[in-house]
Amino acid sequence: MLKIVQLLLPLVIFAGWLYLFFFADLTSEQKSFVVMTTLLLVLLERFYKFFTPIRNTGSVLLLVGPIKSISRFFKFWAAFFLFFVAVSLYQAFSVKVNLLQTIFSIVLLTLFALYSWLFGQKGLEFREAGINDIFGLIKWEMIESYSWVGPYNQTLAMKLRNSLFRINREWIISPQDGEAVNQILEGRGIIQQEQPTES
Repeated sequence: MLKIVQLLLPLVIFAGWLYLFFFADLTSEQKSFVVMTTLLLVLLERFYKFFTPIRNTGSVLLLVGPIKSISRFFKFWAAFFLFFVAVSLYQAFSVKVNLLQTIFSIVLLTLFALYSWLFGQKGLEFREAGINDIFGLIKWEMIESYSWVGPYNQTLAMKLRNSLFRINREWIISPQDGEAVNQILEGRGIIQQEQPTES
């Protein structure tokens, strides 16, 4: 039953959005409010998953720390969102604006900034039950195969088993963790796909 709900919920939300934007008689301000409310709910759900302890996933087999270049990228975005927080605060005190909408914008941008910073700090956990990143747990049985791609073969690409709303994942892994990652994945019976060599 839970899987059916998880499958149908995105379709219901998408249908609701289509109705609100194309059939309901809403003003531009009301449509903006709907967009910001939806983004806020998505962010709150992400924060809930981030801070809620993972249950029944076993101990951590390997923790791959954040790559410095990736971490700096998301810290930049955190600073970018904080800049717009400052702009919104300035507008709230110096320009006649919709106060409720401004407060909503400030809260939303602050959460985006915090989430970007947390995203940059988050490491990759290889646990007994699967791989955990900022988006949640990928159970071992969901993974069909893996491969090393990109420059210097530092990007771990996961091919997941067929599912309507399941997206393949990729992570940058530092060279010193590559062998340990291979051992964990091979120990779980996950096949490594060899990349075709250029002739």
